[in-house]
Amino acid sequence: EGNCEENLINNVLGRLKQSLSIALVHFYPLAGRLATKIEENPKSHFVFVDCNNSPGAKFIHAAVDLSVSDIVSPTYVPLVVQSFFDHDRAINYDGHTRPLLSIQVTELVDGVFIAQGDTNLKISRPPVLEKWFPEGHGPLLNLPFTNQDELISRFEAPELLERIFHFSAKSIAKLKERANTESNTTK
Repeated sequence: EGNCEENLINNVLGRLKQSLSIALVHFYPLAGRLATKIEENPKSHFVFVDCNNSPGAKFIHAAVDLSVSDIVSPTYVPLVVQSFFDHDRAINYDGHTRPLLSIQVTELVDGVFIAQGDTNLKISRPPVLEKWFPEGHGPLLNLPFTNQDELISRFEAPELLERIFHFSAKSIAKLKERANTESNTTK
């Protein structure tokens, strides 16, 4: 049985990696890293996605000795769940040193948790192609800082208590019906 489960997870991981590689053909900037170029004369800073000098998107496979029930049953989400997200506490500037896209597959005792993290770049929002292939890229904008310390302010955030809410399909259908009625739509 153990070998069968190992084959299953290896098959799932292989398919996910293959799907990711196909997706990155179309969304290739997500395989890049941020880079900052500083010009002295005239003084200017600009940030861009460097697709050539990057190790690419990150794919992580991890395992933890927890069950799905251990995660979804408690009143509050266990703190260990933060470790399921590679970009937990990351800020946009971290895209200079961390992948712009990270996929983490965490094997549980009785299931799998798949998390995606990105550095919240504008390239992740439509219209994507206009951002990659503009009709004229316009003037470069001089960023209003001369040192990254002027831009970045990290702090230790207070511990937040997170909860998972469970809704039945029937409850969701009622909410949807109510929203559609109030909005005069059938979406």
